Amino acid sequence: AERRCGRLLRERLTAQLAVHEAEEGLRAVGNLDTMPHQIREIFTVSPMETEADWAAIAERLRAVPKAFEGYRASLELGLERKLFGPPRPTATFIGQLTEWAGETGDHPSGGGWFDDFAAAGPGALRSD
Repeated sequence: AERRCGRLLRERLTAQLAVHEAEEGLRAVGNLDTMPHQIREIFTVSPMETEADWAAIAERLRAVPKAFEGYRASLELGLERKLFGPPRPTATFIGQLTEWAGETGDHPSGGGWFDDFAAAGPGALRSD
């Protein structure tokens, strides 16, 4: 069993290394499982029962702008290297980001998805 697991792990790591060497991360746009989707998913699976849970969420929320800055820098480097994302998933992705930012759709907070999410937290942490 360990030998099979080792072989599977080696195959997965080899495939991930090939994707990295092909600079696929510099054009990682799409309507599923991109870095922005992963960031949002972190919050949808986070526990939200206690103020301590929300304090941890607030700390993660503070890191979101820097994460998006890094993602944007990667995409800009991809554009410089002529590594373009696929048109149809890119268009869908733009629509998703526009909705998440609150520019379209119905958001109770008047902002976007992250604003709506944060509004559900305890008032004592709002300034965070």
